[in-house]
Amino acid sequence: MTTATLTRSATRAEPGYGFRSAARMEWLKLRSVRSTSWILLVFAIGMIGLSVLVLSHAHWATMSAADRAAFDPVNEGFTGLALGQLVLGVLGALAITSEFSSGMIRATFAEN
Repeated sequence: MTTATLTRSATRAEPGYGFRSAARMEWLKLRSVRSTSWILLVFAIGMIGLSVLVLSHAHWATMSAADRAAFDPVNEGFTGLALGQLVLGVLGALAITSEFSSGMIRATFAEN
C-alpha cells in the first residue's frame, strides 16, 4: 500500500508586496524629496536651540529656594518639542504632496 502525503512548498510566492518591500519603497520616496534633509536639519537646530534658550534664561544661581524647588528642567528642556512636532508635520505634508504631484501615490495605495 502506498500513502499519499501532502507537503507544503517552502518557496511559495505570495502575490503583491510584502511589508519589507513596501517599507523600502516608502523610504526611497521619502529620501527622494529634496526638502527632507533641510527639514530634519531645521528640526534638530530648532529643538536644541529653543531648549538651550529657555534653559539659559533660568538663572539657577539667582533663584530663591522656592523657585529652585519649583524648577523642572525636563519640562523646560522639552519646550522645543512643540516646534519640532510642527516641523515634522511639515515634512509629512511635503512628502505626501510630492508623491501626489509625481503620481507615486498610486503605488502607496496599491492593493496586494
